[in-house]
Amino acid sequence: MGKRRGLFLTALLILSLLFSITSCESSGYNKYTQRKGIAHFSFEYPESYEESSYYIDSDYTSISHARWQNDDWLESWFKVRVFEVGWAGYLDATDLLEHNIQLGTEEDYQILERSSIIIAGIKGEKLISSYTPDTYESDLKEPTLLINRKVYFDYNGFIWEISMISIEKVAEADEPGWEHLLETFRILD
Repeated sequence: MGKRRGLFLTALLILSLLFSITSCESSGYNKYTQRKGIAHFSFEYPESYEESSYYIDSDYTSISHARWQNDDWLESWFKVRVFEVGWAGYLDATDLLEHNIQLGTEEDYQILERSSIIIAGIKGEKLISSYTPDTYESDLKEPTLLINRKVYFDYNGFIWEISMISIEKVAEADEPGWEHLLETFRILD
């Protein structure tokens, strides 16, 4: 009786391991881990994005991923930027947020939401805005409304900015990926 129970438990364990591995692989998300430079962090992002830029310096880290429309035009992209307090004159995350609001010079710039948020256990601010950039300043095929989601917070002497920008027609569909990125974002000390 004991031997059968042991075999049953072993088979159950193997099946549960196989199920969990399959579940991770088919989740629709990739994991990104940054362990170089001034900031160490990880998060999960939708697998439809590919890395588009990566920059690490002694006082600045920036990574971004993009999703392209027919391999020609940007459809959506996200970025994580981390820099020392005082870099480019910013005193803290709120100072950067206010500066970015002031940059909203497009005629149709609108703040859709500004609220508090907890990310990786740290209090920050979320800003969602919309605007239509000139096409010559972007990788957009034609003038189109962009939804710009940003989160700002201060941690360990650094200003953190996480953003996702989507063209209007995919912005609603991108929302779950944005929320997942924020929910899985971790600072690695």
